[in-house]
Amino acid sequence: MPPGKEYTMKKVIVMLLISALALCASVAQDAIADQDTAEGEDAISGATTDEYAKRVLYIYEEDNDSAGPYRKLFSEELKAAGFEADQAAAAELRSIDLADYDILVIHGMVIAFGSQSAVRDWLKAEPNLSGKPVSLFVTASRWRLEKVYKKMLELLKARQPLILDAVSSATKDLDDEAKRALVRASVQKLK
Repeated sequence: MPPGKEYTMKKVIVMLLISALALCASVAQDAIADQDTAEGEDAISGATTDEYAKRVLYIYEEDNDSAGPYRKLFSEELKAAGFEADQAAAAELRSIDLADYDILVIHGMVIAFGSQSAVRDWLKAEPNLSGKPVSLFVTASRWRLEKVYKKMLELLKARQPLILDAVSSATKDLDDEAKRALVRASVQKLK
């Protein structure tokens, strides 16, 4: 290649690179301007990020000393993660429209070695969960945990939801911080 052509080729390549960088900068500025406009429109309409938060329904067995701490933990952790959350005992679900919620967190537990479970009974009643994002959270003593977890997961799968997470934990030896960490990890998987 003649000496002048090599210099000209380098010059062309440099000019192309400069043009490409200028184009990228222009596209980035347009994207920032579009984002600012959208945020400004939200401010004008009065919309807030909370209005766009996913709605979560935390479903628990029943009001008692075992469920109480978890109800509090889920409420706090869901709020901290930016979700709009409600709670309902499984026995109350007939009066709740599940379509109003983006995600369901179903908390099944064994209470004092009991064989009764309002959550399990509700799942057996064949609620329509087809395609609904659901997280299963099961707590029990270590002796019953595996059996209870498998049964709840089997019942849940029969309803054909979109299972986001399924967690089981023996809770007898968990202190409050360990329970919070377990709940927090479960909530983070909802995002």
